[in-house]
Amino acid sequence: GVHVTTVERSAQAFARIVGSSNAGTPFDFVLPVSEGLDMDPAGFARAVRSDPTIQENRLILVSRVGEGGDHAVADGYSAAVPAPVDKRMLFNALHFSRAGTLAGDPPVGNLAEKYRRESEGGRKLRVLVAEDNRTNQMVIGKILERAGHDFRIVGNGEEFLDVLKEQPFDIALLDLHMPVMGGVEAAKLSRFMSPGSPRMPIVALTADATAEARAKCEEAGMDACLTKPIDTRKLFDLFEMLLPAGTPVRRNPENAAPEAEGTPAAPEGTEESPSLDPRYLRELSDLGGNSDFVVRLAWTFLKGSKEKVRGLERAVADRDVEKARDLAHALKGNSGQIGALALMKACELFSGIAVGELERNGGTYLEAVKEELSQARTALDEYLGTRNSAVS
Repeated sequence: GVHVTTVERSAQAFARIVGSSNAGTPFDFVLPVSEGLDMDPAGFARAVRSDPTIQENRLILVSRVGEGGDHAVADGYSAAVPAPVDKRMLFNALHFSRAGTLAGDPPVGNLAEKYRRESEGGRKLRVLVAEDNRTNQMVIGKILERAGHDFRIVGNGEEFLDVLKEQPFDIALLDLHMPVMGGVEAAKLSRFMSPGSPRMPIVALTADATAEARAKCEEAGMDACLTKPIDTRKLFDLFEMLLPAGTPVRRNPENAAPEAEGTPAAPEGTEESPSLDPRYLRELSDLGGNSDFVVRLAWTFLKGSKEKVRGLERAVADRDVEKARDLAHALKGNSGQIGALALMKACELFSGIAVGELERNGGTYLEAVKEELSQARTALDEYLGTRNSAVS
């Protein structure tokens, strides 16, 4: 674990720094907080650097809101992060301070500027996406498009393997549940087919990141799991984690969800789940810009959901539990992506149904899904009507 010592005054900090150095256990990092510091941050850094008894400490300044970080390097700091502190930025400040910077990087002292430049001019990736759900295809495609990446989307594992034979990709997103060939089998075969080639990171897409699912993914040679609905920030964080060190990735800074909020989590209980959470739709609307993206997405969601409900009706009539589970699982992913949380919860319950339960109460589960889909349709109509009125 990480051992953290906190003090309130600069004199106390000096005493702790000197004491730990004399004991042979110097601090790896010292983080003075500019706001409230009882001496000038530059003077603090000079005092630490000039004391011959103090072993190497990496100083990272937590700067004031709106205060630039370029001066920090000249003052003797390894890096500066602006307040309020972003967790990801702090982690990278620690990392870069320890490892140094790459040639061509902006000064490590100004991490905010570094992130701005990464967002605007990071590496353009070639991304292969295997996902059969049209709603998810549209959302993932729009995320990658807005960030400026090249991508190709296929609908099953066989198509995924065929495309890999044609051209190389930097990273792949692979849904676990697809027709013809699922993600686990496709990942295994892709690793088997290219033993001597550079390893392409593969991210599993799943609505249920259970321990069992993660174990299957790892066994198949996948590198990470990402749960649906897709969170933009988590997606690009994964890209940077899996690609070679020091590879900034193009993001979409205008539309990335704040880390403190992210994509809203689905409530635990059905009674607390709204038919439609408008936060999802607002994020999707921002993602689509001024286009009719949300309207097309809603139409695609309703059309696909209607088809899946018809399939569920047949599965219940035929007492086909595997088919019922698969369709409910697919509809769950659809629902979560657009914010139909009550429908998502009903589908989650249906996707775990046992054989005997399907025979006894399959109709009840089906009616619950139908009712929540109807409610979601009404809520979507109301949202889009209100949105169109506001635009006009």
